Amino acid sequence: MRYIDYYERALYNHILSSQHPQTGGLVYFTPMRPDHYRVYSSAQESMWCCVGSSIENHAKSAVSP
Repeated sequence: MRYIDYYERALYNHILSSQHPQTGGLVYFTPMRPDHYRVYSSAQESMWCCVGSSIENHAKSAVSP
């Protein structure tokens, strides 16, 4: 159960952290390096070809209050 709980938390954290909470921008990739920066997309400044790929994951993994 300990490994299953870890996997679930890691999966949720990875999916939820790929979208900026205030702006809704998405990351192009998630770096593996600890404390590494992320670049979130912006409709006016940075839209990549894959922005929106797997966007349904955010709705599927939404945690209800």
